[in-house]
Amino acid sequence: MYISTVFLASLLALTIDATPVLIAKPIPDDQMQRIKELDQRSLRSKPIPEDTLATLKSFGRRSEDLDRRDSRLNCQKRVQGGTTQHDIAKVWVPVGNLNTLADQFCRDATGTDIALNHEVSDTYGTKLTNQDDATQTGGDGNIVFSIFNLYHTKGTYIVDHDSCLDAMKKQTNDDSTCYGKEHGDTRGGYWTVDSVGLFGAEIYIGVPSGK
Repeated sequence: MYISTVFLASLLALTIDATPVLIAKPIPDDQMQRIKELDQRSLRSKPIPEDTLATLKSFGRRSEDLDRRDSRLNCQKRVQGGTTQHDIAKVWVPVGNLNTLADQFCRDATGTDIALNHEVSDTYGTKLTNQDDATQTGGDGNIVFSIFNLYHTKGTYIVDHDSCLDAMKKQTNDDSTCYGKEHGDTRGGYWTVDSVGLFGAEIYIGVPSGK
């Protein structure tokens, strides 16, 4: 009996000793900052309202031909907010401003999964073009970047940075109808990407709310 008790105690001691012990440790400050920044950048998709969905699909059907698709830009369209016709005429943003913010949006959106008939969007403050005096900075404005999944039916569409940025910058090409040659600016618009949906930006006057 004594021998059995000693053997059992020894076996239990070996089992306990062989079990790895995980000890929690503090997350380094630099790593914690990266984690917080990643969480802040995460954009989540949301359903597209029915009335907005109808408007988006009225912009045009997708094309299987790349050359035809290249001209499928819908400049100065409004689905994320409202503005007057007078305001629309003055809402242009320097190409450099839009491209910089487009890159930021695409980085923020990278990895976001967008289900069919869902969207991901975000708003960024900027300075508009001064249409009366191009040597002077324009007033405050904001750009709403959006990706609308209208066609991607095989699971969710996952945003990647390069494809996103390539589509967003189409409206700044100097041969596009959205580009203003006089001031080197753009009025925003939507670009149809086959098998996915619409990528684009809407430009508004004023400081974005909550920013």
